[in-house]
Amino acid sequence: MKKKFIILLTVVTLCASTIVCSKTSNTNNTNTTAQETTNTVINSDLKLDDDIGEVTCNINLDSSITVSGTGATVSDNKVTITSSGVYEISGTSSNCQIIVNSESEENVYLVLNNVNLTYENSAPIYVQAAKNAILVLPDGTTNTITDGDSYTFEDSTTDEPNATIFSKDDLTIRGKWYFNS
Repeated sequence: MKKKFIILLTVVTLCASTIVCSKTSNTNNTNTTAQETTNTVINSDLKLDDDIGEVTCNINLDSSITVSGTGATVSDNKVTITSSGVYEISGTSSNCQIIVNSESEENVYLVLNNVNLTYENSAPIYVQAAKNAILVLPDGTTNTITDGDSYTFEDSTTDEPNATIFSKDDLTIRGKWYFNS
């Protein structure tokens, strides 16, 4: 039984690292679905573990994306996070990208609260720069992140980002998640 668990854990870890940190030149990516359960409770009065801190910015995905708080801006269906903090993301968008581009020496927490996010041309969640980016998947929420079949890259010399969740820096996922290919 212990041997089966270790093999299963190894397979899941390899799959996760392939999805999160893929650097292949293949532009056809599989869709990924993330669903989670942890011990953190998310609701209208968001409660997070003490080590995370208070929410500094709420991002609501919808036909019109709204940002309430500091550290994030919206332009052309792209939410850009430029500083450390705790960002609660909720809602549904069929054409939105979350970009983390923070030069801060502090952590950036992305708390997914029942998110259904699709971005057809690139990585729906793209960490360009951050000391540490932490994706928090709270208990009692269902989050789905989906990319397209082919990507449009900024120029012909790059093949990044090329995964549903792509990070150039350290990325930690807190909570349980599952993926479908």
